[in-house]
Amino acid sequence: MDNKQVHTRRVMLASLMTTLLTAAPVQDGVSGEWDASLEAHGDSFPVTLKLKRDGNKVTGTFESAHLGRGALSNGSFAANRLSFTLDGPHGAIEVTGQLNAGKLAGEFHVGEEVQGKWEAKKKME
Repeated sequence: MDNKQVHTRRVMLASLMTTLLTAAPVQDGVSGEWDASLEAHGDSFPVTLKLKRDGNKVTGTFESAHLGRGALSNGSFAANRLSFTLDGPHGAIEVTGQLNAGKLAGEFHVGEEVQGKWEAKKKME
């Protein structure tokens, strides 16, 4: 193989690698549908979260037989820490947590009256 053929192959390989790297979807770990559970005062409330991450901003919706349906506001994600507010028919629920090993977990507060822990596991896509 002469130098021209070697150069042509290197250029083609570099072009192919660039295409593969830029075409691969980036998994952000947060976006998607989650099965969550909020626990307070010995009770557990299942919630479905649908999260969408765009940079550090997180938006989405939630649905629960106990809490009703609503939207997320004030959502943010940075350094594996997540925070958002569930705005629903029963008022605002402030949620904070952390992404660790593909699971979300943390604490929530409803004013100063109710506080508890929560966790979520991503639904298989």
